[in-house]
Amino acid sequence: MGRSPLTLAAFATNALEGSEFTSVRPLTSEGSGDFDSVILTTDTDQTLVFRVPRTPEAARKADDEATVLSALSAGVRARLPFEVPTLVGHTEVGNTTARLYEYIPGSTLRSRALKGSGQLCSAVGGAIAAIHSIPSSVVTDFDLPARSAIEVAAGIATTVDRARGTGRLPDPVARRWDAALAADPLWEFTPTVVHGDLSEASFSVADAEVTGVFGWSAFGLGDPAVDLAWVIDLPAIGFDISEAYLIARRDEADACIRQRALLHRELDLARWLLYGVDTGDASTVDDGARMLRALAADIERGAAAPLVPSETQEPTPLQEPAAAAEPGYPDPNDVPDTPSVTEEPNPDLSAEPGAQPSTASPAPEEAADENTSV
Repeated sequence: MGRSPLTLAAFATNALEGSEFTSVRPLTSEGSGDFDSVILTTDTDQTLVFRVPRTPEAARKADDEATVLSALSAGVRARLPFEVPTLVGHTEVGNTTARLYEYIPGSTLRSRALKGSGQLCSAVGGAIAAIHSIPSSVVTDFDLPARSAIEVAAGIATTVDRARGTGRLPDPVARRWDAALAADPLWEFTPTVVHGDLSEASFSVADAEVTGVFGWSAFGLGDPAVDLAWVIDLPAIGFDISEAYLIARRDEADACIRQRALLHRELDLARWLLYGVDTGDASTVDDGARMLRALAADIERGAAAPLVPSETQEPTPLQEPAAAAEPGYPDPNDVPDTPSVTEEPNPDLSAEPGAQPSTASPAPEEAADENTSV
């Protein structure tokens, strides 16, 4: 059972010394998500969000995000066309750290809002491009995770080998991924600053503009394609987002970023399978195997977009399957729901053995109508 709003407000008073809260309203529904969250108003009319992790994994990611947020200086934030969460206080609640953030206006990005809105698609693509334009020194100076192209490929090879070892990886899928790993042009990219865990739920929007981006725990230096992989879940509009991104990045984006984005998304099926293996959850293993069989069927009937570019091939658009479930509160740190064939876990920058995947649509936290953001 989740903590009540009044209980959370009482805890929050310890995170912001000298302030009083005049109102509180829930940001999460009881029993949902990885966080208990409320929106608070202070006696100086400041609006804040207070969040308490419910699980050790959520606490770890919140700690990682706090490190990243401290690395994103005022100068870096000024370069971005959206707001990044600002930490204003913290306190201990039981054996975990609860944090208080400035409230960012807007509502969670929804796929239906993207339909027919070229301006919003452009804004989302531009927001991703802006993240990738952050200087790499932000990562290196703060000793945040950094992976070379070789290390990214090695992580993927580890995932493929582990999936093959389960005996549940169909041969057509294994051959497809092996061919991608062997295609040198696919891995000729310059590591870029990446968010690392983007989904619809990562964005807050208003008036066809991105107002905020959230969930920075996987921020680092790596493959820029991981930040485009999530748009494959969006019906018909993923191409518009990726095109806006490529226009914004101009000559900075490599020629094979679309193919790698698709590969990262497909690999989430293997990560879901392995998550089931690692946690001993037979139903998750069976679900992952089912989705891999569906991918194999697509490959065999020629319905899967190519991963390996040919010399004469035009850039491959990100192909969109049926719409994924819509997200709730914009936080990719929530416990992953069981994905459908077109609703897989989000890719990580690499695939370390035993790594737990995150999903494009986490267990939603029901938010207030006017805002769903930290």
